Amino acid sequence: MALSVIFLIALALRLVVAFLYSRLGEDFWFTTDFQYDLIASNIAAGKGYYIDGDYLEGLGRAFTGREKIYSFRSPLYPYTLAAVYKTFGRDPLAVGIFQALISSLTVLLLFWIGRKFFDEKVGLGAAFVAAIYPYSIYHDVRVFDTFLFELLLGLLILGILRLTESPTPLNGMLTGLLMGLAIHCRSSFATFTAFLFLPFLISYRFRLRQIVRMALPLILAEVLVLSPWLLRNYLIHGKFTLSTYGGWNFLLGNNELTRREILDGGEIDQALSRSLRDSSITLANLTEPEMDRWFYRKGIEFIKSHPGDFLELLWLKTLNLWSIRLNPPTDPPWKGLIYSLSYGTVLFLSLPGIAISLKKWRNFFLLYLLFIYFTVSYVPFITLSRYRKPLDPYLAMFGIYGLIHLYQKISWRRSYAKVYPT
Repeated sequence: MALSVIFLIALALRLVVAFLYSRLGEDFWFTTDFQYDLIASNIAAGKGYYIDGDYLEGLGRAFTGREKIYSFRSPLYPYTLAAVYKTFGRDPLAVGIFQALISSLTVLLLFWIGRKFFDEKVGLGAAFVAAIYPYSIYHDVRVFDTFLFELLLGLLILGILRLTESPTPLNGMLTGLLMGLAIHCRSSFATFTAFLFLPFLISYRFRLRQIVRMALPLILAEVLVLSPWLLRNYLIHGKFTLSTYGGWNFLLGNNELTRREILDGGEIDQALSRSLRDSSITLANLTEPEMDRWFYRKGIEFIKSHPGDFLELLWLKTLNLWSIRLNPPTDPPWKGLIYSLSYGTVLFLSLPGIAISLKKWRNFFLLYLLFIYFTVSYVPFITLSRYRKPLDPYLAMFGIYGLIHLYQKISWRRSYAKVYPT
């Protein structure tokens, strides 16, 4: 009963915001990630999977010499969005309702995850926090991949837990399927496959034969899920690649402008785009993978010539990822204030909970690993608040766990004092 009420609260809040956003009309699309909209619109119109027009943060054909980019984004969310467009039209309200439903279903997943790691009280508390969490309410009904990735991450966590409890080939394949889908949502998540073996090593105390038996079906299923997209990209580019987006993100995080924009609270993509447009550089003779490598090369050149700035940027980007200040900032300012208060509270309360949990660190190793992985995988590139957002519910779990532990400790002391008064 309580979980049903929490789900309805989550859905109602998101539907209200979806309705308010829909009243923006065409202005709604300027509040979203325009690249996903461009791809989904092309798919829905039967033109195929590509970005055209004013792509690449406004650089487009004048800079790259290319009318279309075919592999810049991961495919799962654009195809999901295209299905909504095809069924209901390119309608902000239809997008909002669909994503509100998925976001609310993720709230239910968080209950089961919280119950698995902690207990039912923590699970219900985490679900309730996620239901009323302002950042999710106003972010998840817009055109961003975050809501879908959070759903897949939650399913993957449950899959990993089930696999460690029951290491059957079927559970391994199901976990690999979920891993592949999560990568199709965010290609940067592909490196998590290597990290994934650490929980298995901890659970099975480095018994390699059992770990290999779990890993082989997982990797096989993951490869099968990724293969059609890899093959498609090979046929287009002559190269196996998950996306050609990494180089742009790497350059965003490693150039002369990044430090200033982080400290000033600006948007580095806009600043870098202006800088490149004002230069005499053209990438017109490069293929799409070559363009991706060019961005990587420029970022590496900056690192080599500014090693001190690079180390400072790593620190600043780490702080930026976990900062209570919304990044990039948004208008009106009250949205940023609400974000800071809500996320700041979750982060502050999570710290003692994490400290208390270290006594049973094996039980929570997978969650620790996610916190570490998200940090080390994003910091070399560029860090935004929405990249960290999938972790916020798990921070809330530790916060609730810490509060319950503190309450129980105070209650025990009071009971002890009544039985054994001084």
